Amino acid sequence: MHLTMRKTISILLFISLSTLLQAQTGGQSSFQFLSIPTSAKQEALGNSVISRFLPDIAFVYKNPALSLPSLHRKADFTFYNYFLDAYAINLLYVHDLPAVASFSFGFQVLDHKQFEKRSATGERIAVFYSSEYSLHLGFSRSLIADKLRMGLSLKPALSYQDQLWSFALLSDIGLLYYDAPKKLSASILLSNVGMQLKTYSDENREAMPFSLQIGVSKQLAHAPFRLSFLLHDLNRFDILGSRVSLATNNNAESAERSPLVIALDQAFAHTAYAIEFLLSKNFNLQVGFDYQKRRELRATVKQGLVGLSGGFSIQTRRFGLNYAFSRFHLAGSTHLFSINIPFVSQKSKPPITNDDAVRTLD
Repeated sequence: MHLTMRKTISILLFISLSTLLQAQTGGQSSFQFLSIPTSAKQEALGNSVISRFLPDIAFVYKNPALSLPSLHRKADFTFYNYFLDAYAINLLYVHDLPAVASFSFGFQVLDHKQFEKRSATGERIAVFYSSEYSLHLGFSRSLIADKLRMGLSLKPALSYQDQLWSFALLSDIGLLYYDAPKKLSASILLSNVGMQLKTYSDENREAMPFSLQIGVSKQLAHAPFRLSFLLHDLNRFDILGSRVSLATNNNAESAERSPLVIALDQAFAHTAYAIEFLLSKNFNLQVGFDYQKRRELRATVKQGLVGLSGGFSIQTRRFGLNYAFSRFHLAGSTHLFSINIPFVSQKSKPPITNDDAVRTLD
C-alpha cells in the first residue's frame, strides 16, 4: 500500500511540475469554464473555499479531498443563468466504500447558446453555437490518523466553438489537514492540471487554466462565524496585467502610482475572503469577496458592489436549498440555485447541519 501510494504521489508531482512549467510561458488559457463556481454556496462564498472540512457536497467539485464518507449517497444539482442567455448545469454524486475511499461522479455543462456572424459592414451572415462540457471522476481517502486527507479527480473536458472543437484531460489534486478541537482546516490544491489532447487548430496548443491554491478555514469557538481565506494562482504573480493594474479613477493618480503600490495590487489580486454567519443549525448566511474580480470588472467611474457575493443555505431532513448572487459588473449580477438531496433513509437520523462534527474517516 505504501509503495503504491509513493508511486501515485510521484506521478502526480511529475504531472503537476509539467503543467507548472507550461503555465509559466504566459498567455491566455483555454477551458476557462472549469474555473467557474459549480454550486450556489461556492459562489456565495466568492468561489474562495477549498478547506471547509464539513459534510457539505457543495465543495467536492472544487476540491476532491472534501469528498467525505459522511456524504455517502448524496447528490447536488445546480442551475444558473449566465450573461447573454448562457446557462450552466452542474450535477455531483458521492458514494462511499468503507475502508476503501469516497468516490464522486458528476458533470458540468456551460451552454452559450447561439451567436451571430456578421460581416465588416454589420450584415448578418449566419449563426453559430458554442458549448462546453466536463465530467468529474474523483476519489478521496484519509492518510494519517484521520488528520490528513487526499483527493484526486479526473476531468475530461470538451469544448465546441462554431465548427472548431477541442478535447482536454485535466485533474484536480487536493491535500487537506484538519484539527477537530480547534475547528481549523487547511488545504493545498492543484487545480486544472493537464493539457489539450485535441486542439482547436493544428498550429496552436493552448495553456490550461492551472492554478496553485492554498486555503484556510476557521470556525470561531465563541462566536457564530466561520472564516475562510484563499490564495489562488500562486503559480504566477502577474494575474491582472499592466493595463488593469495601472487603471485608476483618474490619469493623474495612475501616473503617480509607485512600483510598490502596483506590486501590492498584484499581490492582493491573489486573495479571496469568505465569512459564514451560523444563525441556526439549519440556516446560515454567506458573504464572499474576490479582489481580482473587483479589479478586473469594476467601472472606473463607479465601483459599486463588483467582486462581492452573498447567499443563504437552508438544510432540512430531506433536502438542502442554497441561493447565491454575485456582482460581476454594474450592468448585472448572476443568480444561482442549488439543491442537494440524500438518497438514504433519514427517518432515524437528525438533519445534517452546517455545525455537525464529521464522523471518524475511513
